[in-house]
Amino acid sequence: MRLRGLTFTVEAKKRTQTWPLRSKKVAAYLSDQDPKLKAVIDSLGPCRIKSDPDLFQVICRTIIYQLISTKAANTIIGRVEKVLPNQRFEPEGVLKLGIKGLRKQGISRAKSGYLLGLAQGAKSGELCPGDFFDLSDEEVCQKLCQFSGVGPWSAQMVLMFSLGRPDVLPYLDFGLRSSVRGLYGLREMPNKKKLEEITQCWKPYRSAGVWYMWRRLESVPG
Repeated sequence: MRLRGLTFTVEAKKRTQTWPLRSKKVAAYLSDQDPKLKAVIDSLGPCRIKSDPDLFQVICRTIIYQLISTKAANTIIGRVEKVLPNQRFEPEGVLKLGIKGLRKQGISRAKSGYLLGLAQGAKSGELCPGDFFDLSDEEVCQKLCQFSGVGPWSAQMVLMFSLGRPDVLPYLDFGLRSSVRGLYGLREMPNKKKLEEITQCWKPYRSAGVWYMWRRLESVPG
């Protein structure tokens, strides 16, 4: 079990794709394509998005982030990581904590069950990071959504923050929708179709555009 958990992390780090978005060229490209986005980029500079090649870690953290505030999620994640071996989400450590140990750190019963299911999947080989790197974005989402607790939004977060995919549009993300609504002066929250229409010119770097929208929302007063 210990060796399997170690292999999970090492393989992910070995196979991860190069993250291309933290460059001035991407910022310049997006600025040329979208004048409204350019104003945001001018205030923030090059994209500083970070990725973690440990796919299991990213999925677990993403599940905790679901439906609660960022502040609350960060607090819970900090508590859990303090009691996990190596201070990271790894299959062996999650299984060792069990449902009671996870609940004790503030994770809901449902989410605790999801995390244990993922850990079991990693242990059995059903969830293997090496299987994802050669798949398309759509195929990754389909494969991840087979696990309880992982929906389209969570799968898209994995695409962005673990697999380093540069052209992801998490159309269900409230922060993205809210920021786009404000920047583009929309009367209503944009749906998927409207988001795709507005962000068409961001391709093939929509992941960076999304990052700018998130950061913009943090800087808007009120």
